[in-house]
Amino acid sequence: MHTCVRRWIIKAGLPIKLIAGFNKVKLLTGNIPLVSDALQNSTVVEIQGDKIRRRDDWVRWIMPPHINYSQAPVWD
Repeated sequence: MHTCVRRWIIKAGLPIKLIAGFNKVKLLTGNIPLVSDALQNSTVVEIQGDKIRRRDDWVRWIMPPHINYSQAPVWD
């Protein structure tokens, strides 16, 4: 999954407006309510207000905490 998209997941989902702005979606429609309506009955994603996220295991896509590599052990 794209890093930019993964950062949004921690904030309770991606804005549907962001999804509607993806190039492949824009080729089909620029109508945000249509995109939202198309996702309403999905078994894969859930909609909460104007946001969308994976229905079940969305937690696995959250980015791990930043690692300070200057303090990480050096492998020989």
